[in-house]
Amino acid sequence: MGKSRSTGDLTAENLISVDISNDRIGINSTSPTKRLDVGGDINFSGSLYQDGSLYTGDGLTGIKSDSTSIASGVVIDTLDFTGSGITSVSYDAGTTTATIHIKGAERRGQTFTAGAAQTGFTVTGGYTAGYVDVYLNGSKLQETSEFTATDGSEVVLQEGALSGDILDVVGFKLNVDHNPNYVTTRATTRSVATADQTSFSVSYNVGYIDVFLNGSKLDSTEFTADTGSTVVLSEGAVAGDVLEFVSYVALSVSTTDTTVVNETTNATRYITFTEATSGSISTARISSSNLTFNPSTGALTATSVTGNLTGNVTGNVTGNLTGDVTGDVTGNVTGDVTGNVTGNVTGNLTGNVTGTATTATTATNINVQGSSSATCFPVFTTSATGDQALKTDSSALTYNASNGTLYATKFSGDGSALTGINATDITLDAMLFGGV
Repeated sequence: MGKSRSTGDLTAENLISVDISNDRIGINSTSPTKRLDVGGDINFSGSLYQDGSLYTGDGLTGIKSDSTSIASGVVIDTLDFTGSGITSVSYDAGTTTATIHIKGAERRGQTFTAGAAQTGFTVTGGYTAGYVDVYLNGSKLQETSEFTATDGSEVVLQEGALSGDILDVVGFKLNVDHNPNYVTTRATTRSVATADQTSFSVSYNVGYIDVFLNGSKLDSTEFTADTGSTVVLSEGAVAGDVLEFVSYVALSVSTTDTTVVNETTNATRYITFTEATSGSISTARISSSNLTFNPSTGALTATSVTGNLTGNVTGNVTGNLTGDVTGDVTGNVTGDVTGNVTGNVTGNLTGNVTGTATTATTATNINVQGSSSATCFPVFTTSATGDQALKTDSSALTYNASNGTLYATKFSGDGSALTGINATDITLDAMLFGGV
């Protein structure tokens, strides 16, 4: 061990020690093990450099969490935050994806029809105390003097309502897990009406807007707001009426929670997809003109299909079909079909078919194959033109492909046009010339 000495001008014992032999300095360390060995916290201003270059933190070790060392290369699974906004950050080492879990505020509006002398009204899903607005027949009530809302579930009127009174409760539930329907901010738009004006331009999310006429909240039957850009009154306003529109804006942050509904509606729906196969996505996409689905009929409509298809196809297929089809095809097929079709094809096929057709009603071109069978059946039609079915007569007309012999129960004509016939090849069994 080399010599150590303390600087002579420092009064605190062992505050700085120098190991001359090993070129080491210790601060609050009597036996330094590195060039600079500090026993305690370090505070500095400016930048940290390594070998003349600004140090970025790569390879940094010795990080501690609650006085416990975290070894190099260890992934921190969860970081907890203080406050009510971001609750945690989770990290998936397998996909290298960090997920931020956010608590938000959900607007919960509910309309009640009061019974005689009713005072208590229970809000479905609850609310956060201090974040409730109450309207009686369109007029906003004052909290404490006219109602109380303190337990998170019930609104209590100070005086009993009359039978048939309409009570609107607009409450907010804070610190709920975020999903796309939760809202966190609101915007107010004020307009002064002209005589008989019904339409007002205002930006909002459909289903998240309240309308006030001269301070009174309108019922949902008194206006229409289904476009996101225009609110239409059921009756024209009076000149000078003040319209106030309070819209609630959805939080545009990605979410891990989505409500799934098993739908059977007979309507066009749009299938969502993404450009990524894993990890977080910023946008869910659709293609309204190329890919749709009807929940009632189960019909998937696409402009192009690649791969095996199981099920019935109703409509026209334009393009090449590569793969097996199990089910009926109703409609015209324009393009080549490569693969097996199990089922009926109703419609015109323009293109080539590779495979075997059990029954072909009409075919422009037929693939003809050679045969050496002893018994074959020549085909014929019942008309000289038009679309005809191919027919055979197994008892009256056959052909032996192995020796070239044609068999018929009768030949009609005088035979004068026949040439190159070897008499030994003619058999007279049941053969008549000219019908004789």
